[in-house]
Amino acid sequence: MKSSKGAFSGWAFFFVLLASHLALGRQAAVELSATWDEPPFLTAGYSYWVTGKYRLDAWGHPPLSKLWNTIPLLRLRPDPKLDEMTLEPGLQSNNAYIRSFVFHNRVPAETMLQSCRLMSLAWSIPLALLIFILAWRLSNLWGAAAAVILYALSPSVLANMSLATTDGIFTFLFFSACAAFWDWERKPGGVAAALTGALLGLLVACKFYGVIVAGVLAFLAGRRALALIISALAVLWLVYLPEGLPAYALKLFAMSRAASGSPAFLGYYLGRFDAPAFWVYPVNFLVKTPIPALLLFAGAFILFRKEWKRDFLSRIPLPLVIPPLGFFAALCLISSYPAKNRYLLPLYPFVFLFCGVYAGRFVESRKSAKGRAWALSALAGLMIWYAAGTMRMRPHYMAYFNEAAGGPRNGHKWFQDSDLDWGSEAKSAIRFIKARGVPRAFMYTFQTEDFSIYDMKSPDLRSARRPDHPLWLGIPTTLLYREALLEKKPLFEWLMTQAPVHVAAYAFRIYDLSASPEALRLLAASFEENGDAAGAANLRKWAGQTLK
Repeated sequence: MKSSKGAFSGWAFFFVLLASHLALGRQAAVELSATWDEPPFLTAGYSYWVTGKYRLDAWGHPPLSKLWNTIPLLRLRPDPKLDEMTLEPGLQSNNAYIRSFVFHNRVPAETMLQSCRLMSLAWSIPLALLIFILAWRLSNLWGAAAAVILYALSPSVLANMSLATTDGIFTFLFFSACAAFWDWERKPGGVAAALTGALLGLLVACKFYGVIVAGVLAFLAGRRALALIISALAVLWLVYLPEGLPAYALKLFAMSRAASGSPAFLGYYLGRFDAPAFWVYPVNFLVKTPIPALLLFAGAFILFRKEWKRDFLSRIPLPLVIPPLGFFAALCLISSYPAKNRYLLPLYPFVFLFCGVYAGRFVESRKSAKGRAWALSALAGLMIWYAAGTMRMRPHYMAYFNEAAGGPRNGHKWFQDSDLDWGSEAKSAIRFIKARGVPRAFMYTFQTEDFSIYDMKSPDLRSARRPDHPLWLGIPTTLLYREALLEKKPLFEWLMTQAPVHVAAYAFRIYDLSASPEALRLLAASFEENGDAAGAANLRKWAGQTLK
């Protein structure tokens, strides 16, 4: 397989697969509506470029990922609307400003969102390339092909790399820093040390979780850790020139305190909202990862155990094993955030590399032609199963749950939020509503979103006369469960007892309230609670008209 002909075939396969991955990711970036985190991230990132200060989202993650994702906005030049930004730190006080900047700007929201999403997706190019090269180096072309298939067609990867969030760049920097550290171990030198440290500096400037990775690699470096630390601090200092390095430490401390014990950080697991528990991340991995990948992972672990007894250290690079294990342990044991598959995203490249390397070694270990043919057939069957499961979800990869979990239709029973819908399926819901001839509907969403850009408005509550069209209500499953089970709001508790007309993309529920006076009264109470007394009064009149 190491002949020039084999190498050409391998690289041709890689580029075809990479092109397929980018096409699938771009489709998701274009077709999905804004997630709940993207408008704040886009607004914050562009404000950093325009003002030179990291004021907005002051207690969120470090600025690097937001700066990177919003580079296209420098060309598009939307109105920054800085006069609408409040002087208070944080995002809650700026919800109206975020909504105005993203959804009511001279540059269409869809244009801004899609261009920034493609910046995140771009990190898949070097990341896939690095996985392919390392898998080939550690095993053979079969292993490299398996590893890159697992990456390119992973529902978790496609779901999160195609969003303008912190996860795409963090995943690349995590994997590349560990790979650079391994290369530094093999070929010690000042350049390799500086490169590894620089990648670690970028990592911690992207997401506070990067501190965990930096700590593990510094531990592995031993006496040489000082070179890494100096290089990482130099890069972090450059990123934080507008505020200074002490600001990083203060924000890290403030964010960890804000997350601890706050109801906003309760997660939904198996029918209830609760604080994070150590067992939740392993369960999340088991239900959100396709079964073929889990089977390969189990097989790889069996072969890994055999090598452990023989020549483990010469066959498996510790920098590609210990940091992801340390990161996973930290998520399970000390994280105060709800378990979400996107937090596991940085671990998937290591998992895919591990699976690919041992799949390749297993094929190579078959001595007879018949045995090798059997091994390749089994591997091909798993890859076909894997690809078919992903393609069935296109482009709604976020809602993927494997067959053992009951598939995406039962995903809401396991996990929600960014594991099911993150506000990204509003377009699918609106398309369904319009296709059924309903021109207006009550649409619930997060505070920084605005469905008016999709030409969907609420029924006109200025009139006491009930409109002629059906009265439908749409709400993301995650928001419905949070409002009903956590906030105990009557309208949403009632909706939980009703069957929806339709569930768009496994995630966005649509209800028909037309024949239910009780539903309209509960809706009126909700409007009144939010300060719209006139609208609530007319809704109560509509409820009376429904009875006629």
